Amino acid sequence: HNWSIFLGWKGGKGVATTFGAFLAMAVGPSLAAALVWILTVLLTRYSSLASILAALSAPFFFWILQLPLPSVLFSIAAAVLILWRHQSNIQRLLQGKELRFDQKAEKRG
Repeated sequence: HNWSIFLGWKGGKGVATTFGAFLAMAVGPSLAAALVWILTVLLTRYSSLASILAALSAPFFFWILQLPLPSVLFSIAAAVLILWRHQSNIQRLLQGKELRFDQKAEKRG
């Protein structure tokens, strides 16, 4: 999803696709990371921050629930990739320029 051949090797940031892969690997830790995403959006209204925190929390949940080491390592690699893909969002968050979830809808309309 990050670099789709159908989109000229461009694409999204891989959050939903990674969540799907995590869900296929282990439901419990995936739902825990999804809860982190939901709570972060509800509290901050930042979708990008929610995605970053959920991705970073996933390896912890995979580890704490004692999944096999290859699953934990995959979750770490996926979290690093998501963090890397969100570099511009992180910069905007630090600068106070990132749009909140409700602001994005207003901008589109």
